[in-house]
Amino acid sequence: MLLNYYDMQLIGGDTTRGPLSMTLGIHGFVPPGRALKRSGAKPGGLDLRDRYAR
Repeated sequence: MLLNYYDMQLIGGDTTRGPLSMTLGIHGFVPPGRALKRSGAKPGGLDLRDRYAR
């Protein structure tokens, strides 16, 4: 693992262990007060952030 090679530690963030991990990052602007944040997520909820990407 690269962290061991460079004698570094992983402190936090989105981590996963498995044969495949895919991530998509989109940058843009959202009107004030309209941003959907992960802090507002609830168990069993549906992530609909993509509605702003259209």
